[in-house]
Amino acid sequence: MSATGTWKLSIATPVGEQTPVLILIEDAGTLTGELTLPGAASVEVKHGVALGDQLTWTSAVTSPIAITLNFDVTVRGDTLEGECSSAMFPSFPVTGRRA
Repeated sequence: MSATGTWKLSIATPVGEQTPVLILIEDAGTLTGELTLPGAASVEVKHGVALGDQLTWTSAVTSPIAITLNFDVTVRGDTLEGECSSAMFPSFPVTGRRA
């Protein structure tokens, strides 16, 4: 099943739960799109790869702090779960549901 679509995420970060909206476009194993945190500007999905149900990408956010986030998630139908990491913090859990 393609990961293309809109996803509502929940990320348990050290600065509290974040609830971004993720728009993904999957094309021949490449992911593009955008990640939007509430009250913040949208940022690009970069270096996105889809290998079967495994998705990885990075997004450089500026709010609530400036940080590059590395996502590694598994899609199962209309849900996803995995982790998000950065150079500044340990990994934290990510879950999502297709909107």
